[in-house]
Amino acid sequence: MTATKKQKAIASNKADAKHKEPNKQVNGQTVIQVFNPSASPTHNIQQFVKSAKAILPALFEGNVSWDDHTWNIAGFEPTLDLKNTGHDANILFTSMNGRKPRQKVAKKDEIPFQSPYIDTVKAVVAHNHNNHKITHSAHMVAMRGWRYLYDALGNSDNPCVSQLLPVHFKQAIAE
Repeated sequence: MTATKKQKAIASNKADAKHKEPNKQVNGQTVIQVFNPSASPTHNIQQFVKSAKAILPALFEGNVSWDDHTWNIAGFEPTLDLKNTGHDANILFTSMNGRKPRQKVAKKDEIPFQSPYIDTVKAVVAHNHNNHKITHSAHMVAMRGWRYLYDALGNSDNPCVSQLLPVHFKQAIAE
């Protein structure tokens, strides 16, 4: 899509932001509704999540459930070579759980992110994958960052990305 087409899509999306439809089709491309600056951060995040939920079934052909804290995207990622075509490609929406990077934890011991944080992270994954098919490895690098930020938020009853402050990013980087 050229810069002019993108600008038109963004302008069209801004003009249509008052409609209830979470995503717009422009020249055959799904355009994510632009965040409304006059709305609350919570409302914007809810709309972002709603639009991700709407695209998820088609994105992974109904093989991934929004409510699961593990998504197996095997077969739905770009495959650069044949040796990795049969592997599990799980995206785990779970906390670090006190483990070190690349340290495996039994499924029963996994601790999913709390809501609304988990929904926002799932929405980011879905929209990113929708815009450009991303490899499992790239998703997992991003998930590591989300885990560090989640842990930096500490024990919160309703952790949300809107609560993140520069201090949380500094703490996540220090991990």
